[in-house]
Amino acid sequence: MHSFTLRTLAFVACVVCLVFGIKFSQQGFLDIESFKSLERLVPSTILGMLEGENQVRGAVTSTSRNNLLQSPKTKTPSLYYRYLLEKEETDSDGDTHWVTVTDESRSVDFLLEDNEARATVYTHLNTHDIQWHLSKRYAQTEGRYRYSEWRLEPDDRVIIYAWAEIGSSVNSLPDISLRFDKQGPYLPIISTMSAGDVRGDIGNEAILKIWAGVSLIALSLMCLSYAVQIHRMLAYLSLLTIFSMSILGVYGMATLVSEVKGGASFLSEQEAKAQLTVRSLLENEALVWKGWQQTQFPQTQRVSSNLDSLSHWQQQRIIDIRLNLGLLEQIYLAQIRHFPENFYAWISGVNQGQLALDFTDSEKVYI
Repeated sequence: MHSFTLRTLAFVACVVCLVFGIKFSQQGFLDIESFKSLERLVPSTILGMLEGENQVRGAVTSTSRNNLLQSPKTKTPSLYYRYLLEKEETDSDGDTHWVTVTDESRSVDFLLEDNEARATVYTHLNTHDIQWHLSKRYAQTEGRYRYSEWRLEPDDRVIIYAWAEIGSSVNSLPDISLRFDKQGPYLPIISTMSAGDVRGDIGNEAILKIWAGVSLIALSLMCLSYAVQIHRMLAYLSLLTIFSMSILGVYGMATLVSEVKGGASFLSEQEAKAQLTVRSLLENEALVWKGWQQTQFPQTQRVSSNLDSLSHWQQQRIIDIRLNLGLLEQIYLAQIRHFPENFYAWISGVNQGQLALDFTDSEKVYI
């Protein structure tokens, strides 16, 4: 028999490993939820954005010549920088390692532009809340010091996940702002990389956290077996199988429900917001909403003649909103086309053809 002290320590280790195992696995699951949320946000033009969470692409520029920052080391005019200064130190064993001396980040509000419109991006007060996915633009070692800079510079092209606020406008372009202080199903992200790279990083982190969580739970079961004096391999493997399958099964089912029902709910919400926005545009010009078939446009990429009284930007906004909505529907249908999503969608009564936008062949080219 093992001593009472060792068995007590094993039980304490069991509890600690179990707590952290559940914590890591839950964080991994939340990262998967974030991954799915980002996947639902289709890339949009600035004019095509709706109020709420969005993914938008464009080029960045300063709001004025006076609001640019200078990066600490290279003095490069920037809209955002992260400056990292490290010092090489030697421990008592003669091994060298780098120690952080300074790690600072700053940003200013800036403009995002594309071929159609511009939006103001408010980052100044939320610099540390935003996930900045930028390439390292400066790395230099001088003596025992290592300098690194990550920068966002004017004319850089970026992808932004943010909360859009659309100001009312009748005759001119709407006042659009992107914020990061609003709660919603998105992650505040600014990236010079592709959307796939951003989601890939989040997915990899989720896999590592779930792996760490399951590993710690397995370790906690081993400690529990030692504490209660279970020395049969079959008993341990049985417990490990039951716990692992239960945890992964619960998270898997939750992910399935989120993907099918959450995706359907998000699609319905976006359709309602899109319809409300288009109806408002039409009513401002004394036009009557007659359904999405009213907004079809031929190969000239202009809306049908009954909407010719709208200004160019109003027509383009309707076109972009319609195409974004159609792309969102196609992405969702692709997600639930395979087993087990299609089976769960069938038994839960999710309507797989709810928008029925009736895209023409010319529109499908753009989708």
